[in-house]
Amino acid sequence: MATSWYNLGGGWVVHLVCYPIYPDMSAYGPQAFHAYSYGYLSRWATALGPNLGLMCLTWATLLWVPLRNVPRRLVWVTVGLCVAFVAVTPPAAFAQGDMLYEGFSKHQYARLMLWSSFRTAIFTLIGVLALVVMRRRLISTESRSM
Repeated sequence: MATSWYNLGGGWVVHLVCYPIYPDMSAYGPQAFHAYSYGYLSRWATALGPNLGLMCLTWATLLWVPLRNVPRRLVWVTVGLCVAFVAVTPPAAFAQGDMLYEGFSKHQYARLMLWSSFRTAIFTLIGVLALVVMRRRLISTESRSM
């Protein structure tokens, strides 16, 4: 639950705050855009990267260590969303990389925002499913204690 929601928050911050700064920075020239883009990309791996891996690993572990009152189908859907996240990340990364090395372009920025929207939707779905799992586990615990 914690890693799912940490990544959900991080994904929304990146989509709503970090990426929209790209056009603003490009207005100050290529050096400003490059510095911001490089700074963001160099810190991303330490800020969100390990938690993304931990989240996906945790959900995948639930395939072998089932939880009471959590349908296996729900875990499979969430693992599938983790795989979908991995699948939609390269196009966004390529758009970012192109802008980092070639400079800001409206076309690459639109491509980045499109794929970022897919990733943000995936994070949001994983967060909602984490809430469903937590609720099912809490109901299971309450019913056993009565």
